[in-house]
Amino acid sequence: MFEVVSNEEIAPQLHRMVVAAPRVARARKPGQFVIVRAGDESERIPLTIADDDPQAGTITLIIQAVGRSTQDIVAVPAGQSLRDVAGPLGQPTHIARVGRVVCVGGGAGTAVLYPLAKALAAAGNELITIIGGRSAPYVVLRDELGAISDELLLTTEDGSLGETGFVTAPLQRLLDDENGGRPAAVYAVGPVPMMKAVVNLTARYGVPTTVSLNPLMVDGTGMCGGCRVTVGGETKFACVDGPEFDGLEVDFDELAGRQSTYHELDEHGCRILAQIPAEPPAEEPRLTNKERMAIDRVAMPEQDAAERATNFTEVNLGLTEELAVLEANRCIACKNHPCVAGCPVEVRIPDFLERVAAADFAGAAEVLLTDNALPATTGRVCPQEVQCEGLCLRGKKGEPVAIGWLERFVADWAAANTEFVAPQVTATGHKVAVVGAGPGGLTVAGELARMGHGVHIFEALHDTGGVLRYGIPEFRLPKRIVDAEVENLRRLGVEVECDVIVGRTLTVQELMDDFDAVFVANGAGLPMFLNVPGENLKGVYSANEYLTRVNLMGAYRDTPGGTPIMRGKRVVVFGGGNVAMDAVRTAKRLGAEQAICAYRRTRAEMPARIEEIAHAEQEGIDFQFLLAPLAILGDGQGWVRAVKMQRMELGEPDDSGRRRPVPIAGSEFELECDVAVVALGTIANPLLTNATPAIEVNRWGNIVTDDTHATSMPGVFAGGDIVRGGATVILAMGDGKAAARAIDAYLKERRPVAR
Repeated sequence: MFEVVSNEEIAPQLHRMVVAAPRVARARKPGQFVIVRAGDESERIPLTIADDDPQAGTITLIIQAVGRSTQDIVAVPAGQSLRDVAGPLGQPTHIARVGRVVCVGGGAGTAVLYPLAKALAAAGNELITIIGGRSAPYVVLRDELGAISDELLLTTEDGSLGETGFVTAPLQRLLDDENGGRPAAVYAVGPVPMMKAVVNLTARYGVPTTVSLNPLMVDGTGMCGGCRVTVGGETKFACVDGPEFDGLEVDFDELAGRQSTYHELDEHGCRILAQIPAEPPAEEPRLTNKERMAIDRVAMPEQDAAERATNFTEVNLGLTEELAVLEANRCIACKNHPCVAGCPVEVRIPDFLERVAAADFAGAAEVLLTDNALPATTGRVCPQEVQCEGLCLRGKKGEPVAIGWLERFVADWAAANTEFVAPQVTATGHKVAVVGAGPGGLTVAGELARMGHGVHIFEALHDTGGVLRYGIPEFRLPKRIVDAEVENLRRLGVEVECDVIVGRTLTVQELMDDFDAVFVANGAGLPMFLNVPGENLKGVYSANEYLTRVNLMGAYRDTPGGTPIMRGKRVVVFGGGNVAMDAVRTAKRLGAEQAICAYRRTRAEMPARIEEIAHAEQEGIDFQFLLAPLAILGDGQGWVRAVKMQRMELGEPDDSGRRRPVPIAGSEFELECDVAVVALGTIANPLLTNATPAIEVNRWGNIVTDDTHATSMPGVFAGGDIVRGGATVILAMGDGKAAARAIDAYLKERRPVAR
């Protein structure tokens, strides 16, 4: 055990720890590192020794808490102990007296730079040190480096300390000094893009440049080979052959490409970049658009397909911080921001991407949570590929920026690292009733609350979320996400009352008697059926019932006395949209030996999200295309035994723009099954509108509104599926956001009613 003598935070997420390790302190040389474990179950983390005191038997470590393991280390307070401190390891720095030397550090890399600079100064070199950061708090060890340097140059992006800009600017001036000022050697330590930029600069002047690849190390002893890198055309290992190398010979492009591979592994695997400073590209020289275009879209870490097909745990695992920063740097910051035009809730996408690229996750969260009431939800279920990402200019020549994944990352990061703080608003005295706690209702409630209006949501079900809870499975949208985002609305002052069926428990007119305005967002809750013989046999479900039993009422848990659900061995789901994907993937997880998706067109015409189709295929879903059901066949006991199907071919496009399926004569056959699920969409539930004749509806039963979402009943507004028919979560949210502005304008023309 190794006692922590002191532990202080010297910058956000950056700690200086003095640890009792007498043997290491006596043996250590500049440039070497130790392997540290916080406890018995902790990961091995390589950390450079920033300083030592052989007399006291201590070493100093500078640690940036960028992941679980480093957070565990910095959480050990003074007086308690670390489980392991092993070393010193790595090749010591070759120190020589060469004359004028420039040391360049960025972010937490300055901690690695300090012992190197100290040794170079002690050898009698003229030492000029350049260190930079995003702002003053991130420029660390400046006093210590200033004490040993002949000249200390500081840069910050925001100009809060030293020169405004990046470390390459003062280095450029020194390199341009032909009157004896040009350095004989340069040492650079920091984020990989920063070191690459320094090397690209010094190479033009032929100045020897040493870089430290300490951030690449995993085990530190060479046993894993994870820190391999090409240097001078040969494979080297940072932990054994380095960590310092001739920067002019390092293949930085290969290095950057390998980084994303290891980000996808979990906390217990080799994660090469676990210790790369999260001090973000904002501290580094800005990438050119050519460099941004060269970055490939990152991959979303996922559960193994065979494993996830047996459980209801979320499929996508979420981006790591490093992957998020890398992906955000793919954005080329185009002038017209077409992605924003493609977002129904008008998120300032370039603003939050810029902050993610700079690893300013708190700043990104501030932008995102201001614009979107449900960002963790939309980041998971929004069809970004046909909206914001569909308009991304990067998509014209390759893959668009993964805006949805980054939205999810920021929302999840905020939930884990920040406390939601409601903004201070001035109460207007107005009260608005919202019918339905689905995506449209939740969005309008959040927007109105931020405007200072009192908001009360009435929900017919026993819990909030609407389709987010009853329709979307846990493996796509964990219900804890919905709960957390609803809780944020409560913190804004929104009141939520469940088990109130407007149209039965209360009428819209009764709401208008107590509130200044009403927003109706009760969805389109009636399922559509096939209208074929046998549709009422036992074992035939609408997707609404099937998913509601599983998602809202927890049938997937299979607890004694719980909600029952048929767990067929051979399940057929009719449809090609997202609901069909949810249903057929649910059937697989409920134990179906064969889960079939039968669709009357081809894969190319399926309206489901591309990602959901791909996930279904990976999980073993049996897609059977160009089939239409003619009848559902029973076994004589009232149970489903098969579906009579007919093969189809594609004809001319219909009103949707998709080619119309045309029956092939004589192609009928039977498809055996014991459960059939109909996922063809929904229509308007007339319960509320039948009880409110003052609200005009169209021939499909949907509420008619004008451009401001106002209905024919004064003071009553509506949006989402009850207006549009079956649509997407994000379109309902867009209606909620637009309606909130219209309701606010309406209320400003009225005085609050005294009640």
